Formats: sequence, structure tokens, C-alpha cells
Amino acid sequence: MIINIICALKDFLSKPYIVDFYCSSDKLIIELDGDPHGDYSQIQIDEKRDKLFEDMGCKVLRFENRFAF
Repeated sequence: MIINIICALKDFLSKPYIVDFYCSSDKLIIELDGDPHGDYSQIQIDEKRDKLFEDMGCKVLRFENRFAF
């Protein structure tokens, strides 16, 4: 079961982002991507969002849903 949590990075962002999994001790974000994440426009959005997280010291790992389920 995927548990969505609010990433506790509000001090750095104007709005909170929802991530699939976040480990605060390691600053690790894990995202499980479904079909919409393969669209060109969604890829651009994901890349921009990942860069924001990486600029804050987080590591972002992305996996396709088919590898998790």
C-alpha cells in the first residue's frame, strides 16, 4: 500500500509537495511513477520538482509502478 505523506520541507517551498515516501533522517524521497509520468509534459514537471528537492539536499529516487507491484 502506498502511503502518501506531506514532505516536511515547507520552510523551503511556497507550498508543500506530496511524495510517496520520505525518510527524513536520510533526506531520501522515493517516488513510484504510474503511466502519466511517461508524458513529456509530466516528465518536465517531475524534473523541475526533483531539482527543487535536490537543491534542498534531498536525494530523489524514481521507480515505475510496475517494478513495485
